[in-house]
Amino acid sequence: YKNREYETKINLKGRFMDHLEGKRLSFRIKLLNDNEYILGMNRFSIHNPATRNFMNEWLYHRMLTHLGLIALYYDFVDLYINGEYIGIYAVEEFPNLNVAEKNQRRDGLIFSNPHSNSDGTLLKVYQRNKVNKKPFLSKTLNLFNSVYTQYKNGNIKNESYFDYDKVAKYAAITELFGGAHGNLKGNFINYFNPLTSKTEVIGYDSNSGDLLSKV
Repeated sequence: YKNREYETKINLKGRFMDHLEGKRLSFRIKLLNDNEYILGMNRFSIHNPATRNFMNEWLYHRMLTHLGLIALYYDFVDLYINGEYIGIYAVEEFPNLNVAEKNQRRDGLIFSNPHSNSDGTLLKVYQRNKVNKKPFLSKTLNLFNSVYTQYKNGNIKNESYFDYDKVAKYAAITELFGGAHGNLKGNFINYFNPLTSKTEVIGYDSNSGDLLSKV
């Protein structure tokens, strides 16, 4: 990127065939050096803008930011592979610990619940090794486990687990943009704020506009 080489891990991404059309493949990219960044990101995906309904996903993230909600970096670049111009690609930040600071939040946990883990838990904590190594984040994880256990057992109400104001705004914007794809299990990414002990939703993979086109 900009005449600089980076050591990376690159995988194909996407569950549907629109990610595999001709040369317009979709990729997930991780920089192997945690202290290196491209466009402020260490982990991100690139894909044909058509897979996310062109400008719709970009507008969705801009609206989240406008309302003070957590949004990911989403923009467009020209992509070349081995000197061959492939076309305009969308760049999407992958959920990671840096997202909190970039959205003016205290360092906290990023998690989802895509499936049951080997230890029987239902949550996936992103960058777990880094969380375990940082004392503040490790304490935050203990706090979150306590809050989540109380919530799961019905000992605290929904409004004591979720930041209701922010979640309500997220739900309204996501519905307005036809972005319910982001609410599917595995796409529904959350941030736990250690200052409020409440959970917020991170807008991700909404496929905005998909449902609107079918109205």
